[in-house]
Amino acid sequence: SWRRARAPLWTERIASRFRLTAGDSLTLYVAAERHDLTVVGIVPAAQSADGSGAVIADIGSAQALTGRFDSLDRIDLRLGDDAVRSLASDPPANTVLVSALGEDATLRELTRAFNTNLTALGLLALVVGMFLIYSTISFTIVQRWRSIAVLRAVGLGRRELLASLLTEAAVIGVVGTAAGIVLGQQLSSGLLELVLRTLDDLYFRTALQSASASSWILVYCAAIGIAATLVSALVPAVAASRRDIASESRGLLERSAVRLSRRFAWASLPTLAAAALLLLVTETALWSAFVALFLVLVSGAMLIPLATQWLMRLLEPGASRIAGLAGRIAVRGVTDSLSRTGVATAALAVAVATVISIGLMIASFRASLIDWIDTTVTADLYIDVDGEPAADVEAALDSIEALPDVVGTSRMRIVQLATIGGTLGLRAASPGPEGYGIDITEPAGIAAERLLDSESSLLVAEPLAYRTGLSVGSAIQLPTAAGLRDFTVAGIYRDYNTAGAELIISLDRYRSHWNDVALSSIGVHVAPGADERAVTAAIRGQTGLGQRARIRSTEMIEEISLTIFDRTFQVTEVLRWLAGIVAFLGILSAVMALQLEREREFAVLRSLGTSVRQLFGQILAQTGLLGLTAGLAALPLGAALAWLLVYVINRRSFGWTMEFVLTPEPLLNGLAMAIAAALLAGIYPAFVGARADPGLAWRDD
Repeated sequence: SWRRARAPLWTERIASRFRLTAGDSLTLYVAAERHDLTVVGIVPAAQSADGSGAVIADIGSAQALTGRFDSLDRIDLRLGDDAVRSLASDPPANTVLVSALGEDATLRELTRAFNTNLTALGLLALVVGMFLIYSTISFTIVQRWRSIAVLRAVGLGRRELLASLLTEAAVIGVVGTAAGIVLGQQLSSGLLELVLRTLDDLYFRTALQSASASSWILVYCAAIGIAATLVSALVPAVAASRRDIASESRGLLERSAVRLSRRFAWASLPTLAAAALLLLVTETALWSAFVALFLVLVSGAMLIPLATQWLMRLLEPGASRIAGLAGRIAVRGVTDSLSRTGVATAALAVAVATVISIGLMIASFRASLIDWIDTTVTADLYIDVDGEPAADVEAALDSIEALPDVVGTSRMRIVQLATIGGTLGLRAASPGPEGYGIDITEPAGIAAERLLDSESSLLVAEPLAYRTGLSVGSAIQLPTAAGLRDFTVAGIYRDYNTAGAELIISLDRYRSHWNDVALSSIGVHVAPGADERAVTAAIRGQTGLGQRARIRSTEMIEEISLTIFDRTFQVTEVLRWLAGIVAFLGILSAVMALQLEREREFAVLRSLGTSVRQLFGQILAQTGLLGLTAGLAALPLGAALAWLLVYVINRRSFGWTMEFVLTPEPLLNGLAMAIAAALLAGIYPAFVGARADPGLAWRDD
């Protein structure tokens, strides 16, 4: 049959997708009926209701397209307080009064969690960057120490020197922050595309095409950048102002560094205790979870200088046997310069631990997602029949079940219900040959078939249960065909489908309460060894659905799900590599400072007969040991951070539960990254140090 709907408006997204302009026509098939539509205008994405790919028409045209002449989905009202109270006390039959803020509660909660996670990753990169600032300021001080000593000798006071160094750091902070803001704005366009694509895949269709930073964000970033620079520069500046100008020996400084490493190690214990206490006291707060994460990171960094000393003691006998005196000097050079190597190793370990933790978290999430798909996607083929006439679907079901290679079917109906707490997705399902395919988390060990037996029982998805505080035995009120009715939460199920339904009820119970016999999809269970392509062709040719039916295989669903998953974490990949680059630069500046301070030592070795090649290898071996130490220290620290990300951060952000999977690949990649970064950072300092002038060993200056 033919129907001519009124000419509608099209949103910019769908017009771009189908290359439509005003005046063009398009044919749509809805419920087996053909409709010719004419485009009368394009609505800009920023002005559409949600930025999605939608056709906008008057109610009469929409009813003509869908055949629903006797119902409306929603009525938007602008009411005063008195009218709200009056309407809420006596609403019309089969209606629910929902606040606009309540309607957007889920969206706001998801965007808040997403924003918090990205902010935390940015602050984590800032922490790593502070190590870089520390190393850079230390390098500039070492490079100019003789000039500083002369100024001190002619009367420059400690306070004046400290003020001068902090002023220089402030200037560096201002210049670096300004450059960072400009670079950040340039990077934001690429990162914005990744974030929008993630939101588009997981949560909602976005209308935002570009963004410019508001003035308060720029001020906020500038304040953080300058403050981080001053805090990072304070320690080396204070150390330089207190240094004895008459002494050229580093013995006092290194002995102080050893004592500090022990104090830091002891201080890490109460820091860990504070993190644990914070998690216990605040069971759901996301901010406290991130604070605890940073406390664990700080405590790990505090332990690294002492761990470096212990590891070098273990490696010294082996290095001595393998490389003789050169090996022993290389190992001892690490501990003898702990004031430099300790900070450099900690900076690299923190960056690598961050990379490892995110890698383990992603691997755990991916493994949990695959396990969830294997559990929930029980059918071999899924047919989308949403909008098809109920009589045609029932006839198609009979034909499908009669096919020789089909061992059973399952049916599903998904609807959106307007509740007091906002719109909720309800999935009504019938079990297939393998059951419902629902991963029940509470109560554990009980099948969904038993939980959905009761007349008023339903299941709640983990994210909704966590967000609203629902638990087994709680009551939830839903609008039915007979009015509002209370249902009992019989169980909580695991669900990673952010665009899916939050509630599950048996199909028979749904039909008895809502008087709706339509279906959204059909699951087809194919006999083992049967050809799914042949079954798909048979369904299209013998069921009457023809080419209208959208048929997807389990493999296709899993492939699409994993593609979206991998695309989701592309933005974290960018941030991880940025943190790694910053750590590389940090260890480079630390090794350069160390090379300058040990210039006389290298000259002595050269005067005693050490060749340029031998000294180059010795210096490079020391930086390699720094990388090895940082990598080994990052393994347990990264695993601890990943455990927090899996069991605490993701739980409090999205309400999901995942299994922590300790896969070797992120650990080995982190270890290799630490060693490679250290070796690359040590090439130039080793090249310069190995060519030290032997005459410098006997120069009296």
